[in-house]
Amino acid sequence: MNDSFPPEEVLKCVKVGLLCVQERPEDRPLMSYVVVLLGSASDIASLPQPNQLGFIAFTGPPETHPPPSKKQESCTSNDLTLSLDGR
Repeated sequence: MNDSFPPEEVLKCVKVGLLCVQERPEDRPLMSYVVVLLGSASDIASLPQPNQLGFIAFTGPPETHPPPSKKQESCTSNDLTLSLDGR
C-alpha cells in the first residue's frame, strides 16, 4: 500500500485551506466553491491567491511581537505566542 500523496494535490489542499482562513469572512470561499476547487483537475496556479490570514503565530522573544489590539486574546507558552481575533 502506497501512503504517499501527489505533491500537487497536497499543495492544492493547503492553498484551498489558506483561502478558508482569510482574515475577512467575505474573502473566504463558500463551501460549495471549496468542494469544486478540491474536486477539479485544475492546477494550483489557477487558484486565487489568499489575502491576509485571520491569524498569525509569532516565535521568538515577546518584545519582538506586535502588541495585541483591544479585541485580541493572546496566549504565550514556551516562547510561542498565538493571537486570535474574535469574530
